[in-house]
Formats: sequence, C-alpha cells, structure tokens
Amino acid sequence: SSGAGSGELAAISAAEEDAAEPRDTGLIEIDLGRTFPSLGLFGEGGVLQPQLREVLHVYCTLPDSLPYRQGMSHLAAVLLLHLRSPHRTCVSLCALISGYPILRACVSHHVGPAVAFFEATLAQQLPAVATHLGELGVPTDLYLLPWLLTMFSRALPLSLACRIWDRVLLDGEAELFRAALALLKQLQPRLLAADFEQAVHLLHHLPLL
Repeated sequence: SSGAGSGELAAISAAEEDAAEPRDTGLIEIDLGRTFPSLGLFGEGGVLQPQLREVLHVYCTLPDSLPYRQGMSHLAAVLLLHLRSPHRTCVSLCALISGYPILRACVSHHVGPAVAFFEATLAQQLPAVATHLGELGVPTDLYLLPWLLTMFSRALPLSLACRIWDRVLLDGEAELFRAALALLKQLQPRLLAADFEQAVHLLHHLPLL
C-alpha cells in the first residue's frame, strides 16, 4: 500500500541520514570523564579509561554503527564492568543498540514516536504529573531521552540501574518505560509542588529513592 511504502521510504531515509552523519568522536573524550566519576575508573588516569575509549572508538568505525551520542559511554561502561573484555563489550554494545529499537531511536534521534507513546501512557497512569509538567512547559524528551539512552545508568545509582538492566534483558525494552513511570510516581509529590526550574533539576538529579 502507499502508506506502507511511505513508511519504508521514511525508514530508509532515516538510515541513510544516520549513515551519512559525520562521525565526530570528540564527544567521546568529553564523556569519558563524566562516566561514573565516583568510581574513578573511566576518567583521567582511570584504569579502565583506555579500554572504554577503545570500545567507543571501535564501535564508531563499524559499518552498521550509529554516530556517537553523549551518554553512550555509560552503556559501554556498564557492559565493560561486567564483561571485563573490550572485544566482548564492543560486540555487546552493538547488539544492545541494534537489538532494542528504543535505544537505536534514542541514539539516532528518531525518538518522536517513543516520546508520544510515553506521554500518552503518562497521561493515562499519572494524569496529575502529566498535566503539571505540561503546564510548566517541561518537554518530555528533556528527561526521558537521557534516561532511556543510558538505560538509567547515569540517573540512578549503579546497583539500582543494573536491576533495571536485568529486567530489560529478561523481559524486553518495555521495562524502560515501566521504570520511567515508576520513577515519576515516586517523584509525584515533589513534582506537583515544583516550579519549572525545580522540576527540571529534580528530573535531572534524581534523589535517592
């Protein structure tokens, strides 16, 4: 049908745009020092910094890879901490981004449909939060994109983020949306009392829950 054809053309166009985008790996160096700074493993002088740098640079040279986005270092770092091998980490990073459409959408910045789905779900399950954030003018992608792109590994303590990873790997990427909704439910009393700046700060600097 013409609708299916236009959808296929849109997907091909998006893929071509991603492939054609310049591979600016300068962001990798900026991100290394921001990756789990409390661990002291990936910043300047960190024992795992060379391995993480290698993984990210190699990923960006692969034929089917996407351009580096700030935050991807957290995905690679979590994998490296568990796998202890740059090669296995790079293979797993490729599988993670290519295997979960929501991650690929976040990395390629084609996240509109996912944001719209989440907004509809939020309005249904937490209508007061959805209404208040809408009235404040807080864009959903302002907090949702960083949460999803890093699979919560930057927003939450590593031990808690890894529990979300376990659920995603076991039950699928829908667990990312469930985790986001659960966080907003926990934050609801504070969000409803917050102004724009307070809400943005709260969503970017999650308190210990």
